Amino acid sequence: TWKHVMFEPMEFYEKLPAKIRYKEPTVFFLKIQAIVLGILYLILAMIGLFVVAIVGAAGGSDAGSIGILGFGIAAVIAIVAFPLILLLNWGGLHLGSAILHLFAMMFGARQHYVETYKAVAYSNAPSVFGFIPLVNYAAYFYAIALQVMGLHKRQNISIGRAVGAVLIPYAVFGFIYMLFLFSFLALGGFA
Repeated sequence: TWKHVMFEPMEFYEKLPAKIRYKEPTVFFLKIQAIVLGILYLILAMIGLFVVAIVGAAGGSDAGSIGILGFGIAAVIAIVAFPLILLLNWGGLHLGSAILHLFAMMFGARQHYVETYKAVAYSNAPSVFGFIPLVNYAAYFYAIALQVMGLHKRQNISIGRAVGAVLIPYAVFGFIYMLFLFSFLALGGFA
C-alpha cells in the first residue's frame, strides 16, 4: 500500500474501494506513525547512550551509574508513552480530517467524512522520510500534495478546489500561529 500511495497516488485514490471505511486507513496511518516514532526513539536512544558514555567517562563510576539509571527511566517512560502517543496521533488524524472536511465541503465536496479521512490517513505515507535533512521538507510538501490528490479523487472535486480546501486551513492556522508568536515576543517572550 505504501509504495502505491507514494508512487501512483492518483490511481491509488481512484481505485480505493468505497467499501473500505475506517479500519484500513487507520491501520496504515498507525503503522506509519509507529515507524516514525520508532525511528525517533532510536535516534534519542543513540543520543542518550552517547551522553551517558561521555558523563561516565568524565565523572567516574558514580556519574556513569546515575546516567545509566536516568537512561533506564527514560526508556521505561518512552515504552509506556508509545501507545499514548499513537492514540494522540490517531485523535489528531480525526481532528485534522474533520477540519479539512469542513473546508472541502465549502469547496463543493459532497461525499461523506470517511472519504476525507482516507485522503488524510494515506497522505501520511511520506512521514517516514521526516528524519532526513532537506528531504523532510520535500516529504512535507508531498504529503500536502497527496491530500490534494486524495480530496480530488475521493470527494470528486476539481484539483483547484482541492488545492483551496487543503491550503486555506494551513494559511488560517499559520496566520493564527504567527499572531500568537508575535504577541508572545511583543510581550517579552521568555524574559
